[in-house]
Amino acid sequence: MNKNLPVDLNDDLHELLLDNEDEDVKVIVQEIHKSPNDLTKWNKLLHHQSITTNEDLLNKSYKKLLSRFPYLESHWIEWSNHEYNFNGLNGKKKILQLAVENFRQSVKLWTEFLRVYLEDTSSVNVDEFRELYKLAISSNGHNFNSHPIWDLIIEYETTNKNSDAVLEIYLQLIKIPLYQYSKYFNDFKTISKEFHLKQIIPSDELADYIKQLSSSEKSEDELSVIDKYQILNTFISTKFNQIQQKVEEFWKYESAIENFDFNIDLINSTTLNNDLKIWNNYIDSVVDQYTKTPDNDELYKIIINLYERCLIPNVYNSQVWLKFIEFINKQGDDEAKFNKINEIYMKINSRIIPIDDNSTRFKYVDYLIEQKKPQQANEYLFDWIKLTSKSNNYHKASYLESIKKLVGIWEEMLSPSQFVKILETLIYNYFNIHSDKHMKTSEEPKEEKEDGDDSTFKLSDSFITSFSVILF
Repeated sequence: MNKNLPVDLNDDLHELLLDNEDEDVKVIVQEIHKSPNDLTKWNKLLHHQSITTNEDLLNKSYKKLLSRFPYLESHWIEWSNHEYNFNGLNGKKKILQLAVENFRQSVKLWTEFLRVYLEDTSSVNVDEFRELYKLAISSNGHNFNSHPIWDLIIEYETTNKNSDAVLEIYLQLIKIPLYQYSKYFNDFKTISKEFHLKQIIPSDELADYIKQLSSSEKSEDELSVIDKYQILNTFISTKFNQIQQKVEEFWKYESAIENFDFNIDLINSTTLNNDLKIWNNYIDSVVDQYTKTPDNDELYKIIINLYERCLIPNVYNSQVWLKFIEFINKQGDDEAKFNKINEIYMKINSRIIPIDDNSTRFKYVDYLIEQKKPQQANEYLFDWIKLTSKSNNYHKASYLESIKKLVGIWEEMLSPSQFVKILETLIYNYFNIHSDKHMKTSEEPKEEKEDGDDSTFKLSDSFITSFSVILF
């Protein structure tokens, strides 16, 4: 991939050269500066610094690489191992915590983080650990291959003899189509005998099961042992068959996808393109099921997870991000929906989507205007123009496209007279900025009364002045 990323707007590779007299490092950093997306050069730098055991420079290098490519799973693990050599288990844990904060969709990183957390017995906090594993589940629990996380959590709660927590975990598991579903159902069948039916089966479902056994209404206490086992076995068998059917449906897609990981060398490759077709069919099939049962919360979570998994190898594909956002925009509560969509747009536009691809940035602007937030849209575009206009990091295409988009918003949101006044002010500022001295004959734009426009969108004089400075 030969594209500039948002992180390039900061251009701070020089930090790796400060107080560094190693000529080899200087040469490698210069190579990285010329080709910042070439992972072989980054690996060369990391290898060199790991040999010289320069902790500070090694940490800075990993930090810069992973701020650029946060989905490099193996590099997070490598960094945590180096940190273990320098600062022990606590140091490793801090890096892994940073890893899951930046790459929360990684089953491997979460599993390793939770494992190391428990291994550091000097600081284990039961409540904190449970909050962490709940966060791991919310991020990855519906991943078809999330069994390493689930297994670790089950082992922990079983070892601590917390039977209620174990039951709660299994009651979640039997609703999710996972690769290891059969094992979980077998285990659940074993432990379920230790609990009352009402702890396992929702009250309305339990009432239906009891009615099927007896014409008269009974409580659970009035049921015979045989009746209880029959109800329990029927419940588990029904859930098993439902999940088995889903797993078989999902497996035809899961088994066909060749690459699930982020790989910079596969960008625009045939492999990635073929996989994306499978991902699209996979997601569309589940979305189709969801549209028929829109109250199915489990299907919604599966769809969200499928998009997030798809976007690991396809992280720079703006069209996939927009499709994901479009799905969310059709669901749920307006405020929660806005917060989720806003979070995604801010993340991808500031950290992921290449600088010269303005599709998601302009879609975000359109979305803000649609949400009646034109002032926020104006400020967002202005900030982006400032970033791309810096002399040491000038990105002409993105800069000019953004200016055109911004002026288009003004034309749309302001009255004709207001818009003309803004243009006159910009022209005046241009000549004022470029003249050796202010000519007395120069006339400032005349104040005009606004039309009967009821728009709340306003552009202050100070904003126009700031925009003029950047523009001219």
